[in-house]
This record gives sequence, C-alpha cells and structure tokens, in this order.
Amino acid sequence: MRILFTFICVLALGVMGCSETSGAGGSGGDGGGAGDGGDGGSGGITECQSPEDCDDDNECTDDTCLAGVCEFSAVPDPMGPDEPGDPPGEGTTCGYYEGTCEGGSCVGTFACTEAGIREAIAAGAGPHTFACNGATTVVTQAPIEIDNDVILDGAGEVTVDGNFDHHVFSVPVGVTAELQGFTVTNGVDDPNISGAGGIRIDTNATVTLTNTTVSGNTGGWAGGITNNRGTLTLSSSTVSDNTGSGIVSTGPLTLTDSTVSGNVSSNAASGGGIVAYDITLLVNSTISGNSSSGGPGGAINTCKPMAGGCNPLTLISSTIAGNIGEPSIVTGDASMSVTNSLVDGDCDGDVTSNGYNIESPGNTCGFDQTGDQSGVTTEQLNLGELAANGGPTMTHALLTEPIVSVAVDVIPADDCVAADGGLLQDDQRGEPRFVFPSFGLAEPVGDGCDVGAFEVQPEP
Repeated sequence: MRILFTFICVLALGVMGCSETSGAGGSGGDGGGAGDGGDGGSGGITECQSPEDCDDDNECTDDTCLAGVCEFSAVPDPMGPDEPGDPPGEGTTCGYYEGTCEGGSCVGTFACTEAGIREAIAAGAGPHTFACNGATTVVTQAPIEIDNDVILDGAGEVTVDGNFDHHVFSVPVGVTAELQGFTVTNGVDDPNISGAGGIRIDTNATVTLTNTTVSGNTGGWAGGITNNRGTLTLSSSTVSDNTGSGIVSTGPLTLTDSTVSGNVSSNAASGGGIVAYDITLLVNSTISGNSSSGGPGGAINTCKPMAGGCNPLTLISSTIAGNIGEPSIVTGDASMSVTNSLVDGDCDGDVTSNGYNIESPGNTCGFDQTGDQSGVTTEQLNLGELAANGGPTMTHALLTEPIVSVAVDVIPADDCVAADGGLLQDDQRGEPRFVFPSFGLAEPVGDGCDVGAFEVQPEP
C-alpha cells in the first residue's frame, strides 16, 4: 500500500507524520491482509533470515530476503517482456475473484452490489471498480465495515444507501482506505454510539475521500462523518444536507477543493458545518449554508478543552458564506490562521491574518494585515449563490455585474500561495488562478488572484 500511503501523506500536507517503513510491504510492516502489498519497491519488514519471513500475503509481489532485509517487487509478466505502458505483472490472475496484478497490486472489477463491495474490501489493495450499468444505488442490509487496506473506485456511478436503518460505512482502528467516486446517503446513527450516519472513522485509521459525496445522512452528533482520532482527507468532495454536523473530527482533517454545505445541527456542542478538535486545513474549499440552531459556529466550531490540548485551524483561499449560527466561526481554545480567504459572516476567538482576507459585513475577525478588507458591504462583495459553476463541487461565484466584486484580482501573484508555500495554480473548480508565462503564454492573464475559493476567468 505504499502508493496509497504516500498519496495520503502528500494530501495531508504535513498534518501527521509519515513513515517510509509503513508502506511497500503491506500495512505496518507485518504484511497486512490478503491483497495488500507494495508497488514494486523495497521496505516494510526490516529484518529477515529467509524469504518466508517476508511473506506479505500478496500474490502480485515476489518476496525476497536480501542481506537480511525484505524486498518486494512486482511479479514478472507471464506474457513476456514488458511493453511500453505495460505494468509488470499485467494480466497475472490473482485473488479468488480472478483479478489481475497491476504494478504489484491485485486489481479487479466486482459486482455492483452490496456483496460486491464487501468482496472488494476483503480482497484489499486496488483500486477496485464495479460493473455497474450506469448510475446504480446499492441499498445495504447492514453497515459496511472497511476492515482492510483498500481503494474502492465507484467511478461516479455508485450510491451506497443505508436505507434509513443504519450507518453506511465504518473504518476500524489502523485501516487505510480510500473511496473514489461514491455517494454515501440515507445512513442513520446508532443512538447508543457517538458516531455519524454516513461514515465513521476510528483511531489511527487513515481515510481519503476523492470525488465523493456524503449527503442526506442523520446523526445526533455528526450527520455526515465522524473522525475519532484518525486522519481524514477530502479532495474534490462534498459533505452536504446532513442532519447533524457535516463533519466532526478529533483527528487531523484536510479539505482541498471541497464543499461542506446545508448541514443542520441542533446539538449545543456542535457547529453546523465542521467541528474540529485537531489540526485542520482548508484549501480552495467552501463552507456554506450550514446551520447550528443549538449553539454558535454555523460554519466552523473548533476546539473546546480536551485531553491533548487544542490544535490550530488554517484557511487558505477558502470561502465561508451564508451560514446560520452566531458567530459563523468559533475558534474556542484553538487559533485560526487565515490567508487569501473570504468570510461572509463573523468570527469569535484567536484569529491571525496573513493578508488579503475579506470580512463582510462586519469587522470581527481582526483582518488588519496587507490587503485585508473588513466592513465590506454585501453590494461590494457581490457574491453569487452557492451553485454549480463548473468542477465537481458547488461554489460561490464572484460576480462582475452590476459592479466587479472587491474580491477580484487583489492578490499579487507572489502571494497567491498554497499550503506548502508554492503557487496556488487552480481554484476550487480546477480553473487557473493566475496564468503565468511559464504556462505557455507570453503574458500573464489577469492582474492577480481573487480572494476565496473561486477565480473569475478572463473573457475569451
């Protein structure tokens, strides 16, 4: 699972330490479950006396012991020398479901059913796809536990439905899993368990959601997702219209190019959109239209005192708008760092501005650095409603009629930065932020980046 592990570490942008030895030979160095394995590299178990000590239960890797160190390489192609673009081991049959080896992992296509999803999880590794005949709703008879390191690819066609009877997915202790192209809906939290109707993540689990929607679930604490001291990353994903907070996370949380919207919480201890107790990073993301009728923090409610202290929240090029629950953002005993972001609402707590932020209509966030604007009127902000403006998620457009929004073209190119300090090249939709000559054009397009998650594109 080295590829998956490395991918998650990159997305997490440093919120959690990553160890090379956790990867190529399986989960955690003991080989993991069936189907886990490397990408043809070395690592995993550090000491051995014979190849038997290196067995990672993966049919798609050759396991050898060299100078006391386990090495895992992709099985050779039985059809002969590899051609360009032909991964090692391509076509080798693996697993009881007759998958194929691709680059050191067992990959297969499963039935587009509840049983098929469970079989893909049991196989591990992946990414595994599903033989759906177009968009398909899989109504589950019981919660699905992802108890194996695996990548599941729904290709935008698979909706997993809890039938208003149980939660939909759970990821137990220590498992690494990724859902791609799924919709998770109609899950209901067990009232005897502090969880969520959609997805539950347990201690030290690592979960990535890519192009995935968690919507229409119900929970007493979180409707959409609970992350109980695991690591959760959302990329180009949506958490929307859940009853209960959209996300409650007591472990590291990262959102990139994602939207949390329309979630409704009546719990006095929760916020409407996100409740975050650990390191939290939002880049190119939108928190919109969430409601907290039981307390403050319509958009985001960060740390209250708990064991281990409180960790910071970071907003970069993100948009907070249209949330109900005063104030919109509550930092509790944590701190919040804000860069190039738009807050249509108000703040309460320890906020540090890194410049080029906008607050409308008040002046509560303490935006007082270079390029900051506070007290911006609704008319000056000229922010569109949450809508499908292109890309996989909903966004708030910056409008240019009857006047150009004050958020347009105000961030100098050198200050249009991502979390790693490099240039932030795209907005939430994947549209270019600021087109530099290095992108193949003779001159830059536009005078600068826009504040928030949306970038107005130049006229053709």
